[in-house]
Amino acid sequence: MPACAIVFLPAAVSLFFFSSCVSMKERYTKGMGPPVIVSQERKKTDETHREDKKPARSLNDLGLRVLVTKTTGKVVLKSSKQIKPVNNAEVAPAGTMEISFSAGSMFVNGSRVHAGSVEFEAGDFMETGGRKYRGGFLAVNTGSVVLLINKVPLRCYLYGVLPSEVPPGWHREFLKAQAVAARTFALYNRLKGKTPEYDLDSTVMSQVYKGYTIEDPRTNEAVDATEGEILTYKNEPIQAFFHANSGGRTATSEEVWGGKLDYLKSVPDEHGSSGRHYRWFAEVKRTVIKEAMEKAGIRPGEIYDINVIDKTGSNRVNTLRVYGSGGSFTVRAKDLRMNVGPDIIRSTNFTASQKGDSILFEGYGWGHGVGLSQDGGNGMAQRGMDYKSILRHFYRGAEIKKARLQ
Repeated sequence: MPACAIVFLPAAVSLFFFSSCVSMKERYTKGMGPPVIVSQERKKTDETHREDKKPARSLNDLGLRVLVTKTTGKVVLKSSKQIKPVNNAEVAPAGTMEISFSAGSMFVNGSRVHAGSVEFEAGDFMETGGRKYRGGFLAVNTGSVVLLINKVPLRCYLYGVLPSEVPPGWHREFLKAQAVAARTFALYNRLKGKTPEYDLDSTVMSQVYKGYTIEDPRTNEAVDATEGEILTYKNEPIQAFFHANSGGRTATSEEVWGGKLDYLKSVPDEHGSSGRHYRWFAEVKRTVIKEAMEKAGIRPGEIYDINVIDKTGSNRVNTLRVYGSGGSFTVRAKDLRMNVGPDIIRSTNFTASQKGDSILFEGYGWGHGVGLSQDGGNGMAQRGMDYKSILRHFYRGAEIKKARLQ
């Protein structure tokens, strides 16, 4: 079995922190049994003398369910050793499992599976979509699609996240900052996620995760060096959002999503200006903008011009006026960005002007701009700042604490 063998804890899990005496009370139910209860150990020296007499366990052991793919067709699992279904006599062990969906039913190697899900384990890595993964897999029939979910301990998950999100050759102190942010993000979603079948997506909808194939010793070391460390605010795990580059100043959670989180303030990010994602240009065909607006139910006709109406406190465009043959329309910049494509219009910190049959967007930064700026944080590390200072800069008022499972 590869290192980081799958470990799943009972559904009821307690967390405690070594450096605070404020209790945490958070309950969460998502089809996995009793609620998760987040609580606080009273004294550091009480670790092995609590009433339940149970020793603390590493946060590394926390099991996660990560959505790798969803399909209405088929997906294949492979391994060098036989893949064994767990508690399902309908499926025979095999080196390859072809999982398919048809007419509301799930099939494995051609046989209809009457259960709603099948769990798989093997004595080695399993591979799907050209990538190898640690841990086990779960195939779930929702009635409309099949979900293929990687069941993996938190540490092994982070091994596959960090090199997917940032170059492993970046400064060691920044890699540690990214490890703490990614661990906190994962824990928050494990405790408070709303999707019953899984905790996290493997794409930018959560944080990018590419499994064992992408692992690198340098990012693995950063995960291990910060073992158990998370960001908290008022003794709760925070929503540790991060992005590629803020364009000079981060955004508040309010201006991007509308909800206020005190630890996600707008802060200067002067060290991101030398980053690879600081400056960008995009010539977007007027026809592309028209199609993007039509996705949102707006019929602008032929696009004539786009003007900025107002900006947020961090200099991001809030609303735009789009002029077309069908009239003039007020649209939110973040909606236009997502409909055109967030890799094309990389941020809402831009200006817009006409250029032939296109609109020229000239902007700064890449991403929503909230929380940790990866380019900026790496620049801070290169100038001698340690990972805790970097995190405290971008998550104002948050504390870095060592957490354990009970």
